[in-house]
Amino acid sequence: MRASHAVLALACAVVLGVPALAHAYCRTTTCQTAAGQACSQPSNGCVTDGLPIQWPVDCVSYDVSMQPTQWASTADLSATADRAFARWTAVDCPGGGKPSIELLDRGPVACGAHEYNDPQTRSGGNANIVVVLDSGWTASRDDEPTSTLALTTVTFDLVTAEIYDADIEINGEKSLSMDDVPAASSFDLDSIITHEAGHFLGLSHSRATCSAATCPTMNAAYLPGSTKFRTLEADDIAGICAIYPPGRQAERTACVPNYGFSSACGTPKVESSGCAAAPGRARFAPWALIVLVYLCLRRRR
Repeated sequence: MRASHAVLALACAVVLGVPALAHAYCRTTTCQTAAGQACSQPSNGCVTDGLPIQWPVDCVSYDVSMQPTQWASTADLSATADRAFARWTAVDCPGGGKPSIELLDRGPVACGAHEYNDPQTRSGGNANIVVVLDSGWTASRDDEPTSTLALTTVTFDLVTAEIYDADIEINGEKSLSMDDVPAASSFDLDSIITHEAGHFLGLSHSRATCSAATCPTMNAAYLPGSTKFRTLEADDIAGICAIYPPGRQAERTACVPNYGFSSACGTPKVESSGCAAAPGRARFAPWALIVLVYLCLRRRR
């Protein structure tokens, strides 16, 4: 029987420490607590337990949900997601070349719920979705019930560290912006999706801090009205190139989700006796609305 999967729930903490290593990016790992939650990232370092996760393929598809949102049309949201994801594959790696992974927008899908359909537990295919939830947001932490701006849930194999599925949920109960220059009190959708795409690809929060001029996209602090996270910095580029180095030989080349693609949500199966494997998940809850000095916001993932 194949090794069990894990669905990891990670909380984003603000990174204020000085990096102790040559790089400040952190990778998400298979490490989990006894309760099945993701290991907490130290304020001054990366989680080193477990294996770093990555997509084992050379092409991953994503889809924007057609679920209505007041903040953008499906077409505009898709265009924003395309820009955000493309930033990660367009970088020039330090040693030359591009990251060895392609990101493909398959087009809008009907499903607007995070799920992973494994034939043992659910019927249906899969899609890696981006969805804005204008109501019923329940993804925030218990100690910050209204703070979370977005959540990325990554499903992966606990033994091989292969990513199987990733879904990005954005809190539409907040004031979101599609403007080139967002209002000071709103949150830039482009920045949010670009940051979440980093988690989608296997990055955790960077230990590098923001300055007045720059801020790594994977930093855990976000300033309302800012567009800094639209631009990947050296730390972000080093991270994505470490996960998907140029010339990497992927295990598979098909750009199709595990167990096939489906635009519709799956259906839970009735439990039966026998052995079943539960997938592992990593959940990244993003930025919170707590003011912290000039960095302004704390996020969690």
